[in-house]
Amino acid sequence: MIKKQKKIIFIALAAIVLLAVIYAVLANTVLKPDPEPTGEGVDLRLFERIETDDLESIVVKNANGSFRYYRGVDSQLYLEGAEALIYDSYMTSLLTSYSRSAVASRVVEGYDASAISVYGLAEGSENAVVTVSSSDGVSRTIRLGAKLVDSSGYYAMVAGSDTLYVLDSYYGAVFCADIRDFIAPQVANPISSGPKGIALNDYVMREWGQTVVRIEPAPETETDLMLGAVSGYVITEPESRPANDFSIALLLGGSSSEDEKKTIGLNAMAGTRVVEYSVNSSVEALRKYVGTEDRDAAAAYREEASAALGMFMKYSLIDVDTGTFAKEIEYTCSDDYNYLIVGSVGQDGNFYVYSQAYDVIVEFPAEQVEWLFWDLDNFSLKSLFSAYVYDVDEFEITSPSVSALFKVEARTGDTASIVSVTDTLSSTEVDQALFKQLYRCFLQFDSVGAIEPEEGSELLLSVRVLLKDGAQTVFSFYDTDGARKSWYTVDGVVSNYYVNRDYVKDLISYTGMTLRGESFTARVR
Repeated sequence: MIKKQKKIIFIALAAIVLLAVIYAVLANTVLKPDPEPTGEGVDLRLFERIETDDLESIVVKNANGSFRYYRGVDSQLYLEGAEALIYDSYMTSLLTSYSRSAVASRVVEGYDASAISVYGLAEGSENAVVTVSSSDGVSRTIRLGAKLVDSSGYYAMVAGSDTLYVLDSYYGAVFCADIRDFIAPQVANPISSGPKGIALNDYVMREWGQTVVRIEPAPETETDLMLGAVSGYVITEPESRPANDFSIALLLGGSSSEDEKKTIGLNAMAGTRVVEYSVNSSVEALRKYVGTEDRDAAAAYREEASAALGMFMKYSLIDVDTGTFAKEIEYTCSDDYNYLIVGSVGQDGNFYVYSQAYDVIVEFPAEQVEWLFWDLDNFSLKSLFSAYVYDVDEFEITSPSVSALFKVEARTGDTASIVSVTDTLSSTEVDQALFKQLYRCFLQFDSVGAIEPEEGSELLLSVRVLLKDGAQTVFSFYDTDGARKSWYTVDGVVSNYYVNRDYVKDLISYTGMTLRGESFTARVR
């Protein structure tokens, strides 16, 4: 009986212990409220997310000043006071994303509210204040305080709340930015191509008020007569001459054959940062001041242009002693007009460019604007050879892989045409259209730059041209080890210049295709 009582007591005690454990678990998991989430990966929004279409305006105030984005009647976002400018899409998207949906990395628990200045959040001492308004008429204000000691983030609060947050450092990089960081550092209009190529209507470059070069489209009849041998442009100042089509292509935004990664030219020309914006009104007066010889008129223009004059002096865009601009570029492509002023190199080693089309002054590293300092020789046609195809008697190609001697029978006159072309090495008649295309490729050889010829270089190609008047010229192209260049001789005389080696190889390839009767399209250099 006693044993049975002990067993009952033991079971009762075990039941009591089990109930105590269950109660403890329940007390900690059900009865006790959840702690505030503060760990990584937890969604800690400063306020309810604002949808993109509901965003009405963003006002930013920081040490660099203040600016405002607002929603226009066309539903696009605009910078107030800079509506006509081109915006940096990356920075603009970051600002809109961070301001309408700010998420903290953590909440600071148990901070001393009486010592809020320690966190850089005393009224008026913030690093940045960002107010975002939505279409429902509600505004939320993010106050960005001091940076954390380890620079990993910033303390922040929302106006009307006592919660102290920590925002990651990338928020500060955007909220503390200058308005200039939100304007695209672009100074030239993107240039589009039409069916007949790029429509450059005119181009003029002046240095210290003097014209360096003026380029205009060549008369269509002249282009036709040359069979595409010369550029579609002519230099009208300082004297009439054909323009170098290769340099014009680079000028208008091609890639340099010497460095494929380096894009040069006017097309979508962009620097590193905007330093001034919205300056057109005073620049127009400044241009009149520089261009007039009437002293009284100049004095009036100078007063009106005082703001621009100060900026242009700061960025070495104008010479105060002579009253002239360092370098001016004025051009029209299709219907797009642009006017650029390029300064002398500054003490910081950079150049500054003013653009009328984009109404900005932009900083450029020196290596990015080297092409702006081409001399006249760069713009002029530097063709190795130029003669009408109808004047050719023999055209001989000799290379290690293919050789041909084309005998041309032609008549000249108002209806000049080639009667027949024969490869005398094989006694085979050649397609006239293919031969004309091959001859055009040869005429498009341009000297690219100076080079030191290398002894023992491999001969890539020899071209002999005999005209019907008996004049003969022989060109020999040699390989340059480790470079995409081919130096050449003319009638055995070293030129000290080079052409594009790939184009030499193309001519060899096109010769073989001509002999086989295969059509080809010469690639654009």
